[in-house]
Amino acid sequence: MSYVDKEGIRTITVEGPIGETTDFFLLPFFSIKEIHLNLEKATYMNSVGVKHWVNWAAKVPTALKVIIKKAPHMIASQASMVVGFLPKNFIIESFFVNFVCPNCELEFTSEMKESEQFKRTNGVDAPWFKLPEPICNKCSPETKLEPDFFPEKLFAFLKTVGS
Repeated sequence: MSYVDKEGIRTITVEGPIGETTDFFLLPFFSIKEIHLNLEKATYMNSVGVKHWVNWAAKVPTALKVIIKKAPHMIASQASMVVGFLPKNFIIESFFVNFVCPNCELEFTSEMKESEQFKRTNGVDAPWFKLPEPICNKCSPETKLEPDFFPEKLFAFLKTVGS
């Protein structure tokens, strides 16, 4: 993990697993207005990591905005399933999803970005998201890759967060 504080914004880059030894859970919030949490290099999150995340999220002052960037699929999944994982002052700005070819099992990862592929609805409307439609470069240009996740379940976090 590395972090940089600049003008009230703390930028944290997490590398490796998110678990009981993850350092950013211990960082103080003093003089911070926003946290930008880059999770592109986070490898996995175990159940203890989920527990620590929820406990940490509960301690983050509500006036402090937490912007989650380049999150692995597991973060959006946990945000959709675990109460308290994504408080109203937390925003998932972008995360990755996986697609797979139904014929040859070629895998493809795509980054989903807020306002481009999804938007939060604050519980009023149905969540809006638009999945990319990647094609298989191995089989044929007619073969569309399928999501390796259940879109309605994964994007459930969109209707429970603030706007």
